[in-house]
Amino acid sequence: MNEVEAIEKVISGLKIISEEELDKFQVDGVRPKVVVEPESEDEIASLLKIANDKGFTVIPWGGGTMMSLGNIPKCLDIVISLKRLNKIVEYLPEDLVVTSEAGVTLEALQASLLKNKQFLPLDPPRSEQATLGGIVSSNSFGPLRYLYGCVRDLLLGIKVVGANGIVMKFGGKVVKNVAGYDIKKLFIGSLGTLGIITQTTFRLYAIPEYEESFICTFKNIDDLSGASLKILKTIHSSIGIGLSAVEILDPNFCELLKHLGTTEDYLLAIRVLGLTKTGLERRINELKEIVKDYSPANMITLNDDEHIKFWNEIKNHPDIASTFFVRCKISTLISRVTSVMKKIEELKKKHEIKYSIIAHIGLGIIHSYFYSLNYDDLIKTLDELRSYVINIGSGSSLVIETAPVEIKRLINVWGPTRGDFALMRAIKKAFDPKGILSPGRFVGGI
Repeated sequence: MNEVEAIEKVISGLKIISEEELDKFQVDGVRPKVVVEPESEDEIASLLKIANDKGFTVIPWGGGTMMSLGNIPKCLDIVISLKRLNKIVEYLPEDLVVTSEAGVTLEALQASLLKNKQFLPLDPPRSEQATLGGIVSSNSFGPLRYLYGCVRDLLLGIKVVGANGIVMKFGGKVVKNVAGYDIKKLFIGSLGTLGIITQTTFRLYAIPEYEESFICTFKNIDDLSGASLKILKTIHSSIGIGLSAVEILDPNFCELLKHLGTTEDYLLAIRVLGLTKTGLERRINELKEIVKDYSPANMITLNDDEHIKFWNEIKNHPDIASTFFVRCKISTLISRVTSVMKKIEELKKKHEIKYSIIAHIGLGIIHSYFYSLNYDDLIKTLDELRSYVINIGSGSSLVIETAPVEIKRLINVWGPTRGDFALMRAIKKAFDPKGILSPGRFVGGI
C-alpha cells in the first residue's frame, strides 16, 4: 500500500475533493495529497486521531484568504476544509453573544445579525470568504480594530479539536469567565499549529446610528503626521469626537483609489460616529478645526453609499493593491509610523522597487506593498526595512504576509525569534507532540 492509498484509507467515509481541484488548496506551492470536507466536529476528531496515530500531516482551511501567511509547510498530506461547518449554533441578541461553527463566513454572520441591528466589529479583508475560524487562526483584523479591538478582545469562547482527536472547550458566553490562564488566546493567530478550531463564540455590538467619513489630503508627510497625531491626542482628552477608524494612505495607494480624485497627496481617512446627526456633524467640524493648522490640501465628507464603498475598499486593501506581490505588516509605535513610511521612500530610491502604503496609524500598524522583478533588490529592501523597524524597539516587528515562494525560500517571513520562543516551542510540543498540525508554518519553523 503506497502513501496515498494509506491516507485514503484514513479518510474513508468522508467527502473528498476531486483530484482536479487539489491545486486550489496548495499552500505556498505545496500540493496536498488529499482534501476532505468533514460535516461535523466528530468527523474532524476521528480523522485527527487516526492521522496523529499514522503520522500524517494536516492543515486546516477556512476561506483560504490568509493561507499565504506563514512559512512554506514542511510537508502536507491532508487539508481539512471547514466549508461544511457553516451553521450558527446559538444567537442571543439580548446578551449580545453569538456562537457559530468555524466555517461560517463573516459576511453570512453579519447578514444574520443585521435584523437586530447588531454586528461583529471585525472587518478583515474579503469578509465574503473569510471564515470565523480562519479569522481567529490568522488573527485577522481591519480598520475597526481602532475602536472595538481585535479578535482577542471580542472572542469569548472556542471549541478546538486537538491533534489527538480530543475536543477541547475554552471560555464561555460572558466577558469575564476566566480565572487564571486564558487558554483560548493561545489559538488566536496560531495558524492551526495547536489544533483545529471548530466553533467560536463572540461578543457583539449595536450598529452605530450615524456614520460618515472625514477625508483630508496633504501635500507632504510631515503635515499628515502632525494632523494625525494631534487628532489621536485630542481623542483621548475630548469626548466630543467619536472615531472608529483612523487610516493614512501614501500617494501610491491613493492612486489605486482614483475615484477619490487625488493621486499625488497623502490622505487621512477617519470613520466618524454619532448618536445623533447633530452630534456627528459637530464631531466632523471639530476634526476640520484640528487639521486647519496643518495646511490641508482638501477636506471632504462621504456619507451613505460613498461612505460604505470607501471603507469596503480600505478593508480590502490586498485586492486594491493586488499588483504588488509582496505584502508586509509592520507593527511599531504610533509616533513612528510616518518615520517608517519615510524609510520606505528612502529604500525605494536606493533599490529598484515600487511600493504603496496604507496604515492604521491609531494602532501603529502599517501594511506596506512591494513590487520588483529583481528579487535581490526586493530582499535587500525587506532586510533593511526589517532591521530599521526592529531597531525602533518596543516590540516593533515586520512580518511578510504574502510573497512568492521564491522570496519565502530566501527570507524569514516572521523575522528573528524573540525571548519567548522557547515557551512557544514548549506549548507546540504539549498540544502537538508529533508535529502533524501545520508543520513548519509558524514562528521559528514550529
